[in-house]
Amino acid sequence: MGSSKGDDWTYTRKRTEETKYKWTIKDFSTIPQKCGDKIQSPSFFTEDGEREWKLAFYPSGCNLLHPDSVGLFVTPLMPEDVKFKIELTLAIFTPEEMIRSRNCFIQWKKDMPDWGYQCFIKRSELLSLKNSNDSIIIHCDMRIYDTAVVSAFDNISSDLSKSLKSQKRSLINDFRSLFTDPQFSDFRIIVGNEIFHVHKNILAARSSTFAVMFKHEEMEENRKNEVKIENMDSELVKGMLEYIYTSEVQDLERLACGLLGAAEQYDLGGLKNMCMDTMYNLLTAENAADILVHADLYRISRLKEDTINFIKEHLTEVQSTESFRKISNAGLLMELLLAIGKQDGKTNKTDEKNT
Repeated sequence: MGSSKGDDWTYTRKRTEETKYKWTIKDFSTIPQKCGDKIQSPSFFTEDGEREWKLAFYPSGCNLLHPDSVGLFVTPLMPEDVKFKIELTLAIFTPEEMIRSRNCFIQWKKDMPDWGYQCFIKRSELLSLKNSNDSIIIHCDMRIYDTAVVSAFDNISSDLSKSLKSQKRSLINDFRSLFTDPQFSDFRIIVGNEIFHVHKNILAARSSTFAVMFKHEEMEENRKNEVKIENMDSELVKGMLEYIYTSEVQDLERLACGLLGAAEQYDLGGLKNMCMDTMYNLLTAENAADILVHADLYRISRLKEDTINFIKEHLTEVQSTESFRKISNAGLLMELLLAIGKQDGKTNKTDEKNT
């Protein structure tokens, strides 16, 4: 007798995932040296895109027991109830050689906020090494062993979606590594004292501004294989390049206003939309005037209209902010006052009708 359609069954299978991540820390000898201070890496993901991680690096020790040591930890950004086994390899390189590598096998439990080494290597040992550009490269290789309960009637489209998400995340991680590793770069972007090693073909494919620059061989930037950017700070340029390589910006909420100008200058429509959406979601009485100024400057009519409507609804609070008092564009102020006046006019007409 065949089984009925209502019959259901499940099975448990072993699952293994791998991820490899490289993180470059520049100017190691000059970064904060206070014990307990840490630097966090950008997020990286397992191949299926479901598990998110960060590295935490303590250049002068994570506590007073190890003030002369470098601490290195891996931190999961996942629900606290996850449990799995993990084979972890952490290593520190300079551009010239591998300095230290450690491997371990961990039973990860829900009460573990992170795992790593309080004394991965002595700080003095790192500082004494021959290092051509004062940078270190941290490698993190993970193999995760997990179990999964699978239903016979799991949605096929869900599996396909996970597969595509995994492939996309893997591609993003690969391009993030390409951005942070200068080995195969062919162009330099100079911002003050900081140099970003990048790839012409990637910049040209993503930005028509860079494409035009590289197309004309007679341009000085093309002949020298470098360009100086003087109207943005290094943090904004790094955020812009991160978007060019990965379509993501780790610190977008803080950088959105500044990156709007970068997106306009280098013709990055996707970044412009990301900044616009982020700025709208972050609208408050305190920052509304700043956002209005940026929306007007870069001719983003929808954001400008939404911000004006927000200001009309929170006029008293916005008017008391320093950013509102600093608006110097007379035309923009007049436009805002007219919009507020229209609202008042409508209110007055309604009041008259009701009296």
